[in-house]
Amino acid sequence: MEQYVVDTHALLWYLAGDKRIGNNAKDIIQKCENGEVFIVVPSIVLIESVEVINKKRIIYPIDDLLRYFAENPQFSINALDQNIINSYKDYKCPDPAVNLESHDKIIIVTSLTFNSAPILTRDGKIKKVHPTIW
Repeated sequence: MEQYVVDTHALLWYLAGDKRIGNNAKDIIQKCENGEVFIVVPSIVLIESVEVINKKRIIYPIDDLLRYFAENPQFSINALDQNIINSYKDYKCPDPAVNLESHDKIIIVTSLTFNSAPILTRDGKIKKVHPTIW
């Protein structure tokens, strides 16, 4: 089954019905809801999501966010565990000119642990160093 990793904005914009989400990312999330593909959700994405919602940058109930994953087990929340931390520690960005923020690096490292699954994101820095879909 195809695998993807989702970034914060792709996830929240999809759930909130925001028109800024890319059509390809939206289609893949819908396929995941239908059980056709598998999406990994790095735990840092959930933390960032809570922050974005708390700051009211996106209006979406946090309880609905958590319920969504309980009702859609085809999305897998990936813990920030020792494996991810070791990979994070050892990760070398393929383009030294790209200064990745820690949360973006965690998302990339999570993807690498899932056979370099493409990341659903519009983040320009991630796009420069890893396969993405938007």
